[in-house]
Amino acid sequence: MILYGSSTAAQQQGRDIEKEKAIWAELETYSPTSVADFKAATEAMDAQDYNKAVMLFQAAATGMVWDLFKNREALTNEMTSLIQSEVQSG
Repeated sequence: MILYGSSTAAQQQGRDIEKEKAIWAELETYSPTSVADFKAATEAMDAQDYNKAVMLFQAAATGMVWDLFKNREALTNEMTSLIQSEVQSG
């Protein structure tokens, strides 16, 4: 239901909903906790509630940083493995 409302508002604003869905999907991959805030921020912008939009975009950005921080060990391990394989293959 929320997605329907988002789609309708986006269409009324002339935004490309398919492009937004691709952004949501990519954001979901890197920071699933930020998707809801990002969508809500976009809806607030559509409603011209810019103070709320800024607050929600900041919350989404904070979520992204936090998700990256939580995943830093996995990323470090993956990068170390890639470097080791490159060194070994010479």
